[in-house]
This record gives sequence, C-alpha cells and structure tokens, in this order.
Amino acid sequence: MDELLTILLPAVIGAVVAFLILYMKEIILFKKQQREKIERNQIEKKLDKLYSPLYAIIKSNEIVHKKRILSYNEWTTSTGIKENNLNHLLNIIEQGLYLASNELQPQLAKFYINPTEWYEKDGISDKDKRLAKELADLIIKEYVELRKKYYNIG
Repeated sequence: MDELLTILLPAVIGAVVAFLILYMKEIILFKKQQREKIERNQIEKKLDKLYSPLYAIIKSNEIVHKKRILSYNEWTTSTGIKENNLNHLLNIIEQGLYLASNELQPQLAKFYINPTEWYEKDGISDKDKRLAKELADLIIKEYVELRKKYYNIG
C-alpha cells in the first residue's frame, strides 16, 4: 500500500497543481478580456457620440472652405431661407461633452456657450482664428489617438 501511495501521491499532486494553474490562467485571461471589452466599448462610445461627428465637420470644412476649423456652415435655400447646421453641431457637443478629454472639455464648453465668436467670418480676430484652429487640431489629434487605441485592443 505504501508503494502505491508513493507512486500515486506525486501524480495526484501534479494533477491538482496543473488544474489550479490552468484555472488561474483562465480567470486572469477572462478578467483581461473583460477589461479590454469595457475599454473598447468606452472608446467606441467616445468615437460614435463625439469625436467622429466633430471630425467629419472639421474635415468637411477643410475640403469645402480649405480651412481646418470647427464651425457651422450657413446657406440659403432655394426659397431664400437662411439655414445652418449650428443646432446639429451644438447638439453633438451637448450630448457628448462628458466623453471629451480633460483638455478638450473646457474648449468645447467655450465653443458651446458662444459659437458665433468662433465662426469663420469677416472681422474675426486673429486670436479667435488661432483658437478655432487649435480646437480643430486637438479634436483631430484625439480622434486619431482613439482610433489607434480602438484597433489595437484585443
């Protein structure tokens, strides 16, 4: 009996240790996957609700007006009514401000309070032009960083 015990005991201990190691590995991997999933969802929400819409507005201004700036566009309809997308822009900021970085939040809040100061028009000061460009540059920089993080997770 002692011989059988000396033969089986190391095998049983080895099996138990192997099982515990595999179990711990699974727990650690599961927690890591959960963290990555949460982080990916947070980044996706930031991109969907705030950064991608603002990025699209900046890029459309860059293409149409040859200026990298966050501003709203104004046009006259065929019936002579002046229209603009300011409400859409302000709604994006209002709905997504909490998702912005600590650096971007105060600048977006300033823009939200008085967007007409930032509007690219005749008579806008050089300081306001610089601030508007810095805001657009910051949005683009953070947008690119978020996309890199999003595609590098997992």
